[in-house]
Amino acid sequence: MTLKNIVQKAILGTMIGATTITGLGMAREASAAEQTVPIGGVYVSGAQGSEWHDQQLFRDVSGNGVSGDLTCVERSSVNNDNPGFSLGESPSIPINIAAGATLVLNDVYEQIMGDAGACALWLVTDGEDKPIWRSRIFNQEGEAQNGMTIVASEPTYNETGSTLSEVLSATGMRDSAFLESGPEGVAGYWKYQNGAPGGNETFVDQNLGPNRTFQWTGGVQQLLGFEPEAGGQLDYIIEEGSANAYLSRTNNESNDGAFNGFEAYVQEVQELKIIGVDMDGDGIADVLDADGDNFLDSNIAISCGAPWPYEIQLIVEPEDNGQYNYNENPSTIPGGMDFSQASGLITYDAPCSDSGQNFLPQFTVTDGPNTSPWFNIHFMVED
Repeated sequence: MTLKNIVQKAILGTMIGATTITGLGMAREASAAEQTVPIGGVYVSGAQGSEWHDQQLFRDVSGNGVSGDLTCVERSSVNNDNPGFSLGESPSIPINIAAGATLVLNDVYEQIMGDAGACALWLVTDGEDKPIWRSRIFNQEGEAQNGMTIVASEPTYNETGSTLSEVLSATGMRDSAFLESGPEGVAGYWKYQNGAPGGNETFVDQNLGPNRTFQWTGGVQQLLGFEPEAGGQLDYIIEEGSANAYLSRTNNESNDGAFNGFEAYVQEVQELKIIGVDMDGDGIADVLDADGDNFLDSNIAISCGAPWPYEIQLIVEPEDNGQYNYNENPSTIPGGMDFSQASGLITYDAPCSDSGQNFLPQFTVTDGPNTSPWFNIHFMVED
């Protein structure tokens, strides 16, 4: 994160070492089918005396019946070395669905945990068959029920290098962000940008240990530390490990809502390289590093008797607006050489006292998190 233009940064935890998972973890049968709902179980108080509940609907479509264990992996809003239970450590209840039958379970969180709270739900079956599973969470206020339905899915995760992206809701909605880590945990950061092109960016680090589900209970406002703009973009960038991100959108008036995963993409980063030098000022490399060994293929002869300094422009691919640097080792930087860190222009007025000597200065360019390898240019000073 040191190279990012950080407007705001909060360090919220460190990577948690891998744990031995039993029961539902690494020891589970390879033939078992798994499904998960990241926001599945909830039994908490809501606004104005209302209550949040959950309802789980399972339907066997295999014709064989389905049995297994339904586990509540506690969601946590405390990002520390033990944010709630992890998969394999949580209590569970047995699930048995008769052939072709539908099973309805109410307030699963309360049944499993015996208290108020919220959790992600995991179903691990005893065989390869899995049911159709719909999870509904809703706010109960008198006779009125408002909420959202979520379809269970197999637990798959986005890998290192992925950017998970979503657009925040319009005014009148409250958004709550979720981060769900894979079996090896995740290290990464959130990035927020307001709706205007080129708008201000905010970065917030967040790491989780293996198979954790974290909810920002205070919404995206809690995550960022300020009220975001409607239509702003929220990303989670996976630097190491695997994860999913979700957004729960709830109407401030009706408490109706929707739950969706972030779109994932991998942004290909082209390697930053100095490919050669321009000797005549036309912006085109006259001498190249054709074999890619980071040494200019031809030596540059410099006359110490020239009536003007030599100007040599470093040429970079892809073209960039980065900062150029040179190796400040005094044994490789000759006298009479000036260098622009802003443009990569080398100006060389070699003193005749260096006639007959050779120099091999090194140059590099940095653009954001990318830095090119050291590039070597062999100068020969002549009369």
